[in-house]
Amino acid sequence: MPHPLNDSVIESTIFVAVVPRGLEWDEITNAKFIFLLAIKSNEVEELQNVYDTLLDFITSNDKQESLIKNSNYNNLLNIFTQN
Repeated sequence: MPHPLNDSVIESTIFVAVVPRGLEWDEITNAKFIFLLAIKSNEVEELQNVYDTLLDFITSNDKQESLIKNSNYNNLLNIFTQN
């Protein structure tokens, strides 16, 4: 999860790639979800909320399966804004 944390970021952005069949990340890992973060330096405090939401997602097989089955923007928002 590369993420620049300096003044080079103009607007905070999260890029999400969903790869249902997986992407060989290394010899052990087959990644199905890739998150790239670019967070403005003055918004770093909000980063903890992003990490908490990502942790909830990566520990929930149901949420992961839901995103794989329906990998569109609206479903992604729904999954990541559920409590």
